[in-house]
Amino acid sequence: MGSPVWTTISIGGVLPLDVDAGERIADAYADDMYEPDTDDVSGAVAEAIEAGKPLNLAGMCNYGQPDTLAKLCQVFGLTYSIHFEGGSGEWSAGCAYWQPGMGGEDHCDANSDGDPIFPARFIRDALADGTLDAALARAERTAGQHLPPLTRYGAVSASPAEAPASIHDAARSLLIEIDAMGLDRLHPAAVMAEGVRAALGLADG
Repeated sequence: MGSPVWTTISIGGVLPLDVDAGERIADAYADDMYEPDTDDVSGAVAEAIEAGKPLNLAGMCNYGQPDTLAKLCQVFGLTYSIHFEGGSGEWSAGCAYWQPGMGGEDHCDANSDGDPIFPARFIRDALADGTLDAALARAERTAGQHLPPLTRYGAVSASPAEAPASIHDAARSLLIEIDAMGLDRLHPAAVMAEGVRAALGLADG
């Protein structure tokens, strides 16, 4: 039976070309959630893209770990943040975060609203060694407070100059992340980056 708890996953980034994102995300959502209502997922994907905001999905998920959605995001190179409720004394509420280039997820404890929480001793130690600001920034990122909007290459108009600014901004952020990885030019992500530059008329680098 497992231990289902209320779980929210927020997703941002640039979707690949020629992918039925709504259907793929709906299928992953159905795999992860108890009694999922998938009818509105495709519409939610389209609405997030149209509004230039992250996609937010929620439901009852086993142990608060939507593994299928998380793996799909990693395959697509999408950034995500997960917030899960505590499990009847077995574990406390928390958040998990991943973005392209990370080897594994970052985690932090959180309250029921998804806000990061820290033990008093951690705060005292971080204040003493000057790392509190960095710790807070990382926790805010893990809690999904700085997610990029969800966009897709296919939403770009035929004229790069007419593409919405949010898409250009998201693409530039993605290119910066890929360039920072120092990948071989034949690596799939590097090849994809060149395609993005050509589609949006962005200068190399």
